[in-house]
Order: sequence, then structure tokens, then C-alpha cells
Amino acid sequence: MTAKDEDGNDVPVTVDPETGKVSVTPGTKVDGPITVTVEDKDLPNGKQTFEVPVEGHEKGRDDNNSGKTQADLTDPTKPAKTEVEDKTNLTPEEKAKVKKAVEDANKDKFPAPAEGQNPTTVEVGPDGTATIIYPDGSKDTIPGTDLVVERPKTTVEGTPKTVKPTNDPQDTGLVVKNKDDKTPTKVTAKDEDGQDVPVTVDPETGKVSVTPGTKVDGPITVTVEDKDLPEGKQTFEVPVEGHEKGNDDNNSGKTQADLTDPTVPAEKTPVADKNNLTDDEKNTVKKAIEDANKDKFPAPKEGQSATKVEIGKDGTATITYPDGSKDTIPGTDLVREKTNVDDSAVKPVKPTGDKQGTGIKVNNKDKDTTVSAKDEDGKDVPVVINPETGEVEVTPGTNVDGPIVVTVNDPDLPGGKKEVTVPVEGHEAGRDDNGSDKTQADLTDPTVPAEKTPVADKNNLTDDEKAQVKKAIEDANKDKFPAAKEGQNPTKVEIGKDGTATITYPDGSKDTIPGTDLVREKTNVDDSAVKEVNPTDEKQGTGIKVNNAGKETKVTAKDEDGKDVSVVINPETGEVEVTPGKDVDGPITVTVTDPDLPGGKQEVTVPVKGHEAGRDDNGSDQSAKPTIEAIHEGDEIVEGNGVPDAKIVVKDKDGNVIGETTVDGIGNWSVKVPANKLFAGDKVTVEQTEEGKKPAVETATVQKATGETTRKGDPAVAYPIESHPVVKHVGESLTADDITKAIVVVGVPEGSYKVTINEGQSLPSTDKVGDTIIDVTVTLPDGTTEAAQVWVIVKAKGGAAPDYKKPTTVDDSQVKEVNPTNDQQGTGIKVNNPDKDTKVTAKDEDGKDIPVVINPTTGEVEVTPGTDVDGPITVTITDPELPGGKKEVVVPVKGHAAGRDDNGSDKVVAPSNTVKPAQPATPVAKPAAPQKAAQGTVKVDQKAPSALPKASQAGQGHAKAAKTKTKLPQTGALVGLTSGLALALVGAGSLLALGKGKKKD
Repeated sequence: MTAKDEDGNDVPVTVDPETGKVSVTPGTKVDGPITVTVEDKDLPNGKQTFEVPVEGHEKGRDDNNSGKTQADLTDPTKPAKTEVEDKTNLTPEEKAKVKKAVEDANKDKFPAPAEGQNPTTVEVGPDGTATIIYPDGSKDTIPGTDLVVERPKTTVEGTPKTVKPTNDPQDTGLVVKNKDDKTPTKVTAKDEDGQDVPVTVDPETGKVSVTPGTKVDGPITVTVEDKDLPEGKQTFEVPVEGHEKGNDDNNSGKTQADLTDPTVPAEKTPVADKNNLTDDEKNTVKKAIEDANKDKFPAPKEGQSATKVEIGKDGTATITYPDGSKDTIPGTDLVREKTNVDDSAVKPVKPTGDKQGTGIKVNNKDKDTTVSAKDEDGKDVPVVINPETGEVEVTPGTNVDGPIVVTVNDPDLPGGKKEVTVPVEGHEAGRDDNGSDKTQADLTDPTVPAEKTPVADKNNLTDDEKAQVKKAIEDANKDKFPAAKEGQNPTKVEIGKDGTATITYPDGSKDTIPGTDLVREKTNVDDSAVKEVNPTDEKQGTGIKVNNAGKETKVTAKDEDGKDVSVVINPETGEVEVTPGKDVDGPITVTVTDPDLPGGKQEVTVPVKGHEAGRDDNGSDQSAKPTIEAIHEGDEIVEGNGVPDAKIVVKDKDGNVIGETTVDGIGNWSVKVPANKLFAGDKVTVEQTEEGKKPAVETATVQKATGETTRKGDPAVAYPIESHPVVKHVGESLTADDITKAIVVVGVPEGSYKVTINEGQSLPSTDKVGDTIIDVTVTLPDGTTEAAQVWVIVKAKGGAAPDYKKPTTVDDSQVKEVNPTNDQQGTGIKVNNPDKDTKVTAKDEDGKDIPVVINPTTGEVEVTPGTDVDGPITVTITDPELPGGKKEVVVPVKGHAAGRDDNGSDKVVAPSNTVKPAQPATPVAKPAAPQKAAQGTVKVDQKAPSALPKASQAGQGHAKAAKTKTKLPQTGALVGLTSGLALALVGAGSLLALGKGKKKD
């Protein structure tokens, strides 16, 4: 039995062995509802799934801010494949069938739209691929290969085999495969005399059989017709025993001419004069006939000549077969005169809307013949070839500018076309006869360069800057400016001091492009008013101003430790703003990068109040102090916690080194010391040194050895309780005995106390690396009870890397512009090593939430701006490991400018009804006990945080966690993890809790 929430995360689930009731522990970060899956061979299809609602949660909604889209949360069901004719090019009807199949298979699975959203839609592409668009705009795709299958096409297989000239049905060796009703199959058979031969197709096997008869003249030609076959049919020659092709095997007296039906070539041969073919034309016709009949003409017998084709002067073909018989194909079926144009009688047309003959005649036009016409303005003039007479007819129109040029296109014409000029009455070539003459400025729309030229002062360009603007315009219009005619000057571009371009065309007409469309002032950094910032988590101005920031302008900041500091450029003022964080080590170095800056960047140092350059102002150069497990007289092991890979040196009361080691990958250390070296009251010093840092020292006093209590049974007696971590590797089994045996009451005989796992606690899985706290109750010898906890650690298998993660960081050095569309788009921002504490949000300039996720594969932040976005967009990544706990990055939106109303949202709308402010809801803490799925709605677990640091927390953060006072989930007692009489974490040893027992009541 398993359970998962909407994010696909495992939810702890148990089954009561007595009642069979199923219980789940949702946790506070669940994304409901929860899907419980019960697997058993007795169940239908081996398993059943049940959806358990979660109070206050809604299906398809991101209830735990995990950032997952509906596409992330939905696994669409693939229906049975739809049969289609061509899987690369589905018909509209076939697409509709696939669409319906996907919708039917997912009718209870697709998320319902929220208010203002569209329902889920399914779109099917030409290859059957289905794109599913959910209400939140996210998409899923099911490949066409999973949704469609081509209908099996009819084919003919096998090799013809010889049949006997008898009246018995005989197998031909041919088999018709995939015969169906969608493309009916027809099978016929004829012998050499053209007589029908009975033929059948077995409906079960598809075998083709013929009944030749005793008077057959073999071989037999079997023809299979079906739209699925190449060109719609296939023919097969079935030999007849004792018969020979072209031989009169049944004494029918037919010649080869009687038995052969020569194929006429599909295309007639074009000739100059169809009554008097040249030798070359005759040879062309002859080859066309031979090619069309290459497998049809009978083969000559010994002593006979091969089939001969002769062409007459009118194109008529005479075919002489090996037996001397002849066939004739008329020249009219074989040749046609070439298309030609007769322009000897061209006549003027009138400038009217009437169709008029031009006197041009097109002879022998065919399917390859086309005609077009244009006037002097280059305007199309309607034109046709009269199908009866072949004359070209035009409809000039009243606004024609004559003359008209008629163009006849045909492969038969020299050069493939012929142009003829048709005069227009009252019009003159080269004159503006319809008042349409426009200047070159009227006819030219110059292209504005895509990128504005950066300049120092947009009101006073230098000569070099003017030359750059001029070249940018010329490059953008290199194929657009009109060519100069003889005696004219080429197009000239001149740039004014404000960047305005004046374009003078060869005809003297002019166009102007404003300087505001062509130049922009270069990005520059003003650091004349840098001011001190405070070492806090508040965003503060630095006094640095970035003027004319563009999409290529980036800003980063680091403190003296090289740690990233959250930094943005205020889109309204251009001021650089930083969020130093309380753990900053000032001063801060701000780096602005932009191609316009000298060397591509400018660095500015920002002082931090109370900090000094070159000094360790945040203690980052100091190693963290180690923690030490309680030491007792006679111990030979000293152990505790520290920073992974740090060096540990243990010294006795006299300062002598008695042991050294290195902290392991999960923050534990252990040192063996000489026997009889530690005595009660001695001071033991433990020194921890992190790489590149100064050492830190912690001391501990050796305690008396633990023995039998002197007042056994007195509830005021302190019973020292050791909780030893249960360490397993991935895949190893974990039992209840492992948990109960991890608790040891020091100085009390085993068996005189009892350890029970608290009700509702379930054993964690060992299928992956992680850690879990199990709550237990210890019943002491005097009948009193004490709450305790057991730490279960699941490590990677031997040889695997230590289980600790790298810190979360944000790389905003590659921020890129996004489009104002409903498409999900990458921003160039990359979140390295995100974890469960990493969250991302985004808002536009109107303060409107923008859908945003962190791509789980690449770490890139992706947004869905929407068409009504008001850019730019501010992306905020929050994580305890980031400086100040968060980082803000501004993402530009194409065509949008900061501070401008790009979506019309600033329009004032008159208020309607007065709305009362909402009263804040009072949070209610729910009990932490597990709930049973059978009871309906499950309440979110508000369980108190564990008192134990997780094994996955490494480094300095791990050591700090061990010093934090935390409330135990069930006792409510405050436990200082560094106290000798409190709960202490021991890497290879135990958790020691010294406490007074509680009465049973």
C-alpha cells in the first residue's frame, strides 16, 4: 500500500492489523488531495486507487506553493490507438477521433478550470501528436506514435508458380494480404488470347487460385486491383505447364498482334509540324513507344527478329512483331504540334473595363501554357487565352497605364516564354497616363535598424557616431533603396547632430527617420554619491546610479568573503539597491556589466556601517565551535559534532594532544584516547579547524562514571537515558526492535525498563537516503515514564558520496528578455541546488502575480508572462541559504519599459460598491496525530518541529543547529542541545537525555 500527494511526494500510510483501517500522515507541506493505492492480486487488475481529500486543499491547485503546474501534476492517460490511413498526415476526421479518444480517456482526470480560466483543450497535429493545454496554461504532449496506427495496407505477396492446363482450381502462389472493405480488392485473370480465366481469393488465407481450363493459352495474367497497391493495381504472369509466351499453345490461330495491346505513351511528343516530322522527332516518338512497352512486346523465338517500331512522317507508328504480324498507332495519338505565339497582328486596346482581343494568338496551348499581363505601373491586368480561338484577351481597366506587356509561358517556347507589348489607345510608353507616378520616397518605406546606436550625447553626435548610424541604415536597407538611373545620383544618407537621418533618393525625393528611433545614450554608471549601507536584511540604496540601463545591463555584488549579495537596479530611479544581510562581511563590491561601459564593466566599492576592509567583520574567518558528547571517567572514546571535513584535535587537562581525527560527511567525529587517561573533574579541550579558517575551541569537564542510582524507585531520581542513532544503508531492513533497542537507560539492568513506539508512528522506508525522528515512551523501573526520540539515519550504500547537499545559490548573469505571451519561457536566471526550502515568486509592475517555476531538470526559472503583463517582471527566489534569505532579479519584457503603463492598467475606473476590509483569519493548530482515510477529509498535520538536526544538514549550519534550543514534540520541555544534562547529538554514539520521570497519571 502506498500514498502520494499531488506533487508525487510519498505520504506515510499504515494499515491497522486488527481493523484493517488505512491511516495517512499528510504532513504540513502536503499538496492535497492524496491518492492511496492498494495493490493485491485479488483486486481488479491487481490494484485499486482512492482519492482522499485534504481539508482546505483543492485538486489541481498548488496548495503548498511547490511551484508545480497542472502539467506537472497531471499524467494524462493514453487511449487505445486510433486507426488512420496516413500517420504522417491525418485528415480532419481522423484528428477529431484522436481528440475524442484522449478526452474520453481523461474525462475524470483533467483539472477543472478556476474562475476566469479556460477548460482543458486537446489539439491534434498532422502526425497525431496531441497537445493538452490545461486551465493554467501549462501543456502536456502525447506523441502521435502513442496515439495512432496506420490501417494495414492491402499487399500481394508470393511468387507465381506454374499451373496445369486442366479444369481443376490451382494455387498460383500469390497471396492477398490485409484485404478489407475500406479499399475493395478486385482480382481478374486472362490468358494470352485475352480470354477470362476463373479466379478466386480464399477469404481466410488470401490465396489466389485459377481454373485454367484445357483450352487455355498460357501464360495467364492475374491482375489485382486495390487503392492500397502501387498505382492502384498489380499484374502477375502465372506460367502454364507446357505453354510458352507468344506461342499459340491452344491452336486458336491468333497472331502476336492479336494477342498484344500496345500501350500508347501517356504524353504526346511535341513537334514543329505534325504532318512532316524530322528524323529527331521520329526517334523521340519511337523511344517513347519502346519505353511504354518495354515489358510488353513478345520475345522473338530462334530465327525470328525482335519487335520493330517504325514512325511515319505524320507520327504514325507501325509495330512489327517477331511472327511478322503488325499493330498500328495513329500519329494523332502520339504527336502534337508545339505551342507557339503569333504576334503578327497585335492591335491596340481601349482603357476601359471591357474584355478585348489583343490580336496575339497562342497556337496549340496545353496544360503547361500560362499567360499574364502588367501595365507600366507594374499592376496586374486581367488576361485569358480564348479557348475557342487561342487569342489573348485583356481587361485593361480605366486606371491602366499603357502600354500593356503580355507574357505567355510554355516550355515549348524559346527560353520558356514570350513577351508582347500591347498598345493602349491614348497612352504613351514612359508617360504617366493615369496620374499614378509617385516619387521614390512615396514608394519606399525605409527599414529602421533593429538596434539603436549607442552614443555619448544623443543631442550632439560625434562624426564617428554619425558614421555608425549612417552605416546601420545603409545595412538595413541594402536591398531596398532604389537603384539610380543614368544621370542620377545613388541614394544618400545624411545624419544630423541629434541622430536624425535624411535619405535622398535618386529622383531627389526624401525620407526622414527621427533620431529618437536611431540612437540611444550609452549606459553609464554614476558613482559620485556612493553611500554607506547597514548590515541588515533590508534592501538599501547604494547611491550608485545606472543611467540608460538596457537589456544587456547586469549587476552583481559580493562581500569580502566572496559571498553573493542580493542586488537590483531600481527600474524607476536607476539606483543600485543591495540587501547586505546580517552576516555580510563589508565592504561590498558592486559590479555593473554592459557592453557600453569601458572594458564592458564597472566595479564600485560600497562601505558597510561598522565594517572595515580587510577585517573579518562577520566571523567568517573563524571556525565553528565543535560540540562534545558527555565524557565520563574511564571513557576511551571522545565524540561529538562538527563541520564536515574539519580537523579535530583533542587535548587533556595539561594541553597534551591525546587524539586527532576529521569530521565525517554528515558532521560526526569520534576520537579514541588512551585508557585511564580521563578522570572526573578533568578539563578536556577539543579544537576544530575548518580549511582556511582560524581554529575554535570547546571544553568539557569529565563526569563521574554512571552507576546504579542510590534511590531506586524514587520519582525524583534522574535516570540517564541514551538514544543511539539507528544507522541503515539504502535497501536494508528496519524493524521495531531496531528502534526500541536504540534506547538504553544507563546504570539500569536491561529488562527492568520498557521502550514502546508511540501510537501513530510508522517505520520509515529505507529505499532512499534521509533521516526520520521516531517518538517513543520509556517506562522506567519505578513505573514512571519518560518521552524520548530515536534518530533513524538512512545512508547511501558503501562507496557512495557522503549525503550532504551543496548550498542553494542564484546565477543571474544570463538574464534574458521574455515575450508578453501565454507561453512558458526561460528567464536565464538559474537556481543551483534548490531544495524543499527554495521558493520562487514573480510579479509584474502592476503587482500582479506571474506564474513561475524552477525547471527541475535545468534549474532555470521559467515564467508565463501573459498577454496582459506590465513589464518588467521582478522574480524573487527565497531560501534560508541565500544572503538575506532571498534574491530579487528584474526580468525585462520585450516592448515594455519600466515605469510605463504597457498594458493600459493605469486607467482610472470609477468605484462601485464600497468593500469592507477583510478580517485576518485566526490560525488554528491541528493535532499532530495521524488520521484515518476512512473518516473522509484529512486534516493537515501541524506537528511540532523535530528537536534533532537532520543528517543531511552539513557544514557550519549543522553545527549551529546543534546549539539551538528546541521544544520536544510531546514533552514541551526546552532542550539545549549543548547542555550536559540535555539532549546531545553524538555522531557515532548516542543521544543522551537526563530527566526526571513522569508519573503514569
